[in-house]
Amino acid sequence: GIGPFECVPMDGRHVPVQIFELTLLGVPLVIGSLIAERESSMSRQVQSEALRQALLKVLPDVTYRLAEDGTILDVFEPATIDAPAASSPLIGRNIADLTTGGNAAGLRTAIELAHRGARPEPVECPLDVQDRSRLHESRFVRLADGEVLGVVRAITDRDRAQRLLAWQAELLELIATGRPDSAI
Repeated sequence: GIGPFECVPMDGRHVPVQIFELTLLGVPLVIGSLIAERESSMSRQVQSEALRQALLKVLPDVTYRLAEDGTILDVFEPATIDAPAASSPLIGRNIADLTTGGNAAGLRTAIELAHRGARPEPVECPLDVQDRSRLHESRFVRLADGEVLGVVRAITDRDRAQRLLAWQAELLELIATGRPDSAI
C-alpha cells in the first residue's frame, strides 16, 4: 500500500502498520496518562480535605453581624455557619451589654473603629453567653451598609495556660534566687 496506512503482510494477512503501532504504543500511553491524572486528582482531593479540616479548626466560636451601634443582627456559630441562627436570644441585644465591668467601652470603640474602616485589633474581655462568663477575643471589620462583622473566639483556656506559665516562671525564678518561701 501507499500512504500513511501502509499494509504489511503478517501471517498471510495485510495489517496496517500505523494502526498496529498506534495500538501498541498509544493505548499504554493513554492509560498511563489516565492513571497519572487520577493520582493527581486524588492528591488534590487529599490537599483540599486537609485545608477544609484546618479551616474548621480555626473557625471562630461565634461570628456576629452587627449594626453600627453594636446591636446584634445575626449570629453565626460553627454549627450554623452556612446560615445565621435566626432563633438566637442574642439577636436584638447590643454586644456591649454582654460584657461585664468597664469592657463595654472597649467594645464600642472597636466597633466604631471598624465602622470607619480601621484595621481590626483584638479586644479581650469577658462575655456573658449561655449564663457563663468566659474571656473572649473579639475582632471587628466593616461590612457594607453601616454594618460590622464581629469575629469572637473564647480564650479562657489560653488565658489560664498563660497565667499558669507566668506563675511557673516566677516560681522558678524565686527558687533560682534562693527565695522559694516568698512564693508560697
